Amino acid sequence: MTEDGLGFDVVGLGAATVDLIHVVEALPGEELVQRAVATEIQGGGPVATAMVTLARLGARAVSYTHLRAHET
Repeated sequence: MTEDGLGFDVVGLGAATVDLIHVVEALPGEELVQRAVATEIQGGGPVATAMVTLARLGARAVSYTHLRAHET
């Protein structure tokens, strides 16, 4: 607990996103199709990124967000 009795130093509010990172051998030109040599899935979004950064710097950080399925 902090001195003020709260459990966190920072509370973030925002949307959580998923980042799909595709690695290619070179930047594609016009009308060029390439296969990715690697793909990585990471959590993202500005609030989530800020909360991770603050936590790594030693703050007690938490993020509140709403998760749901993508509507098609």
